[in-house]
Amino acid sequence: RRWPGGGGAGGPRREQEKQVKELRKDNRSLRDQLQSIQKRLFLVEQEKDQLRKEQHHTKERLERLERERTEQAREARAEQEGTREQMARMQEMLEGLVAARHAAAETPNTAEPAEPPPAPAPPPREAANSDEEERPMDAAQCRRQRLQGPQQQQQQ
Repeated sequence: RRWPGGGGAGGPRREQEKQVKELRKDNRSLRDQLQSIQKRLFLVEQEKDQLRKEQHHTKERLERLERERTEQAREARAEQEGTREQMARMQEMLEGLVAARHAAAETPNTAEPAEPPPAPAPPPREAANSDEEERPMDAAQCRRQRLQGPQQQQQQ
């Protein structure tokens, strides 16, 4: 029996082997392409995971910075409010002092002098050693001595 289209001995068989060989070659090429695509896909997935991690860390950092900024803004507002209150109190004190001075200037009061009399000079100190130098007094000592001056006079 002969195959239709068959021309001679072994013709169709060679053609078939040639086609099988080409199919195997194409198959190998497709496998190589598939492997290359899978490698690229793997690398893209890794990069995607890395980007997600970075995005997550960036988001956390942004949230933390936002919380810190909000806290700093709240503290700054509280400090500003405290400063405003302090300025208002100081303004009230200043206005009170100015009003008191104006009132004192407008109403002459002869019962009390405008300025307190000067404190009497302190009694001379008796030095234990004549070589001992007098040390200058600090502000607290001056105040104590001024306050003691009238008390000592009252006792005498």
